[in-house]
Amino acid sequence: MTVAMNGTCMCGAVTVKATATKEYITACNCENCRRWTGGVNYAIEVDANAASIDGPIKTIAPMPWAERGFCAECGSGVYYRVTAEGPMHGLLKMSAGLFDDGTGLPVGVEYYADDRPAAYDLSREHKAVTRAEVEAFFLGNAESNQ
Repeated sequence: MTVAMNGTCMCGAVTVKATATKEYITACNCENCRRWTGGVNYAIEVDANAASIDGPIKTIAPMPWAERGFCAECGSGVYYRVTAEGPMHGLLKMSAGLFDDGTGLPVGVEYYADDRPAAYDLSREHKAVTRAEVEAFFLGNAESNQ
């Protein structure tokens, strides 16, 4: 099964159209992904031959086998592409955050699970604040939610 998706960066300057090749999202905890996203990196593997990425993209190659593409306007992460020759050459993973609810796909694989910082484990008990509570707090319509 494949899932057709449309997405956009935070500012809307970059739009993407892609087809998921897996029925799940991947999560990566490697140091590079954590620095890229500020947390775990959720991505969707897509058909690179059918993907469309329109808008101002800049790239960076922080590792010798891959590059990352991001919106030149707002900085939103757009993709991770394997550039090294070999069986994975051309593999394209798009940031799950580009798509509303990641198209509803579940996390299927967690990479570098042994490198996951303890703070990233959201299965532990913690305070959960709703959208309405956050917006009220930042708009000054509620007392501290901390």
